[in-house]
This record gives sequence, C-alpha cells and structure tokens, in this order.
Amino acid sequence: MVKKAAAPSKAPRKKTKPAPPVPPTYAQLVKKYKGKHLWQVMPPASALNDPKTLFLDPADFVRACESYFAWCSANPVVSEKAWGGAFGVNTHETEHTRPYTTSGLAAFIGVSEETIHRWGNPNQVGYRPDLASAVKAIKNAIREQKLSGAAAGIYNPLIISLDLGMRANRQEQEEKSLETNLKIDESMTLEEKAATFKALLEANK
Repeated sequence: MVKKAAAPSKAPRKKTKPAPPVPPTYAQLVKKYKGKHLWQVMPPASALNDPKTLFLDPADFVRACESYFAWCSANPVVSEKAWGGAFGVNTHETEHTRPYTTSGLAAFIGVSEETIHRWGNPNQVGYRPDLASAVKAIKNAIREQKLSGAAAGIYNPLIISLDLGMRANRQEQEEKSLETNLKIDESMTLEEKAATFKALLEANK
C-alpha cells in the first residue's frame, strides 16, 4: 500500500501592523478650523489630562502647536472702519494676520499659560525635560511671528514690545518713546514703520 505524502505545512501568516494614520496637512488644518471660535476648538474639560502626563511624545505637542498656528491662519483678526458718505455711512472690513500667543496656544491645547512656561523651565515645579526643546522652539516661532509682523507694520510695535517683555513698565516705555520721538503713524509707509520699529527696539535695549 502506497502512503500518500504529507501535505507541506503552511507557515503561519505574520500579522501586519496597520499603517499609522497620516497626519493632516497644514492646508487641511486651515480648512478644518476656518470660521471657528477659539472656544469651539478648545478640548472639553472632560478631556483634560494631568500636565505631567500630557504629550508624552514631543511630536504630539508639536502637532498640537501646528494645529493652533493653522487656526490662527484660518481666522484672521477683522477690523472695521466707518465713514460718512453722500449716501449714508460706509463701512470697510480689513483682515489682519492673527498673532500667535502663548495664552492662545494654552487655551487651544487645554492647559494654562503657566503650565507651558513650567514645561520649559528647569527651575520650576512641573518642568518637562522631554518637552523643553519643543517648548523653546515653539516660543521662538511665536516670538519671530510677532517681531516680523511688527516690523512690517501689521501689528502695533509698542504692544508687541510690551508683550515680549522688552519693558516691564508701560509708563517707562511710553516716556522712552516720547523722548526719542518714536511713534508709529497710520500715514507711514510700510518701510517707514519698519524703520521706526527697529529704532524703537534699539532705544529699549
């Protein structure tokens, strides 16, 4: 009696891990947040975590910051000017680039502004060495956007300089501006505003 050859055993199939989700592009984020108020995109209170365990991966923190920057791009600040005309009151709306702020970022990701500062400061309780480099990079990006906007005349240079801590005392800042006669006027060209802002920075060193 001829024995049949045993069928070759099949090797067990290796389980393949599902591909990680592809993060949205910046353009997709801008489209997602268009027309939404900050309170509409803030995480609910039930979703807030302990700051010590939030963003265990620094890349997640950077992506959250990128989403905040996209929200700023999607929702510019709108100013309205009105003037009288022959046929009544005329109005005109102008869109201005929304400045990045650490307070806005904090609200967007659901923590306090002080928490972000603690994450990057080794001398404070709550310091996160895993996030320190990312926090520093994000703060630099926020600072650069404000300085560039002020130099281009998009933002008020005095307000930006005060916000960035170039002067802690508003009165001292105003007196210095008066002494050096450095004022930003709406009639100035962009080049004149930029030159005046640079002179203001030099005067307040």
